[in-house]
Amino acid sequence: MVFYDREILNGLEKIPTPNCPGSLVVTGESQAVLTGEKPGQTIIAACVYGKGRILVTSHDCYLNWLCNPSTESQEKLNRNIKIWLTGENVDESEIVDFGEASKSEKRFINYKLIKWHHDFDPSEEDEQKLLKWLKIGGGLICGSTAWGYLQIYSNKTLNDMSLFRFLKKYTGIILTPDILSFPDEIDVSKNRAKHSHFDYAFEKVTSNPDKLDKYSCTIDYGLESMAKEGLLQEEKIKDLKQMVIEKCLNVVPKEDKPIKEADKKVALKLLGKCLNCVEGEKAPGVDDFPGDFDELPELLQNVEIIVETNFEEWVSTGYYLPAGICLNVEVIDGDISGWSIRIGAHSDDIGECDVLMRWPCVTVVKPLKESITFKSSFGGLIYFQSPGAGSLSVILSNVIRSPYIDLTKPETIENWIDNRNSPGLWAELAGKNIIFTTPSYCIRHIENPIEILKFWDKVVESHHKCRGTHVKNYKRERVVNDRQPSAGYMHSGYPIVTHLDCCQRDHEECIFDLEKLSKNGNWGLFHELGHNMQRDEWTFEGTVEVTVNIFSLHATYQLIGQNILDQKWPRGLITQFHRYFSKQPTYEDFQNDCGMALMLFVQLIKHFGWSSMYTFMKNYEADITFNNNLPQSEQEKIDQWVIRYSKIVSRNLKPQFEMFGLPVSESVNEKLIELEPWCPEEEKDSNIFFTKLA
Repeated sequence: MVFYDREILNGLEKIPTPNCPGSLVVTGESQAVLTGEKPGQTIIAACVYGKGRILVTSHDCYLNWLCNPSTESQEKLNRNIKIWLTGENVDESEIVDFGEASKSEKRFINYKLIKWHHDFDPSEEDEQKLLKWLKIGGGLICGSTAWGYLQIYSNKTLNDMSLFRFLKKYTGIILTPDILSFPDEIDVSKNRAKHSHFDYAFEKVTSNPDKLDKYSCTIDYGLESMAKEGLLQEEKIKDLKQMVIEKCLNVVPKEDKPIKEADKKVALKLLGKCLNCVEGEKAPGVDDFPGDFDELPELLQNVEIIVETNFEEWVSTGYYLPAGICLNVEVIDGDISGWSIRIGAHSDDIGECDVLMRWPCVTVVKPLKESITFKSSFGGLIYFQSPGAGSLSVILSNVIRSPYIDLTKPETIENWIDNRNSPGLWAELAGKNIIFTTPSYCIRHIENPIEILKFWDKVVESHHKCRGTHVKNYKRERVVNDRQPSAGYMHSGYPIVTHLDCCQRDHEECIFDLEKLSKNGNWGLFHELGHNMQRDEWTFEGTVEVTVNIFSLHATYQLIGQNILDQKWPRGLITQFHRYFSKQPTYEDFQNDCGMALMLFVQLIKHFGWSSMYTFMKNYEADITFNNNLPQSEQEKIDQWVIRYSKIVSRNLKPQFEMFGLPVSESVNEKLIELEPWCPEEEKDSNIFFTKLA
């Protein structure tokens, strides 16, 4: 057997790659060419069609590099690709985009290599001419960042893409919506192309369960796409599921019995995928998390609801689908293009974590249809995911009510006393600016959550005020309590995910205890909300965990009324000043000390007030909106902090930034020549730093 990767990667030790390519599933007569370190992480695949050849890449940058390489390794890879596709290192004049070829008088016959990007939508006639040209020896290179396509065209699915349908039909190469994460280059010695063919891996595992460890990654990366596209019979998935169940018999991840063994983690992850692909059964141990009913409550039928939104977001319904129960959805009004239906809020995939305290994936998302029926092995709250502004009228059947209050819906406020005791296992408390998803048992005792939600609404408002944006122009933040977040104790994003302890009544930082919140705030959640506010344009290298806390400090000032110098985080650094300033700090010192790095910004606010920060952020936000005067490098980000803030406070702040170890370009002085240099050197002494100004 001839392996295509040997020719295409010949002479290369490192292969250039984008950081976030898509993923390909390789089936039939096609072959994987380039993968990550795990089998199935395929980003380049290839096949033969008649006398012609086709190469598929999961990121469109490879098409750009083909005629415009910027590095030696890109140039070598391009040469190998051209030779494999056409038999020679073809000249640029012999390469053409599919769209141009379809319009050109020369048509296909005068070109040796055609490029097809997913944006081009050819006619059926053009596709047939392309196939005819391939059969007689043409070379085709295809590029698609499929996840990017879905982001740009949020009202479409991959089946709306001509390139997706073509590759599926004629090559056995399937574009998936998944995102992979890679360094700038892949080590060829770690390429796993030969173990990344889905059909081969599936046959090996189902015929010999002992091969599961070797081939499970390839199956894991491809199973959902293969099932969704109808390329894998349901009976085969059931056989795989049964085999995996037998292999991990009685292995259920729990908080007090976490799964650590690699082989068991692999089996659980694959079993979870099988359960999502073959509906009907409850997941083993679902009663432990996310939960199940000892006795099934009455299922509600023909519940009519209106789903409305102005944003791309999850829209809550207040209803819950029990595990293993068939949900019926009928859309009676509205344009469903781009809409999906989601079961469960716990969207973190924890399959790559060191230990598993719950199933890796416990949610299901399906494209919405006029009429749809399906089950979830884990159950969960029911959401509609919108592609943007829109409204639907839908009817739900086989659902139960969950505790639900939404300050934008007066009827849920009026009904709270009764509704808080609804049988759904997970509850939602929604303010005007933020929504919490939490276990129902954590909130049933709360008689009036309105003031709690108003507190959190004000936190989000304060963050937007600090950034110079208006809260009403953005979708509501979401916070989901989870047994095991995919990273850290909490992490930012949509949704923000926290551990379960912070929603417990007796927790010292309970997010639903208004008395504790009003007295102490909640630095952890202030912090994660702050991450959602950060802009890359003013977050220079080493400050992701620094500038975020400008928002935490501001919320504590606004909501708790604490002066910035009295707050717990800054005061906890008093003893660090002598160490940090015992010598002239370097940029490396600054990057390695988030606490002292924050003191640079605290010092600015101390001397020039929060109003100076408001002006800085608001002006920057306006420039971001209009793509005006934005930094093009990490150094420029630092320089622009100095230039912009200096002009606001009428002082040259270059010496102050340098005092903390930041490198500021000499050219900055020229732009601030009329301003007096400012640097409170005496405040290297913490006693003076923490002395309030008169």
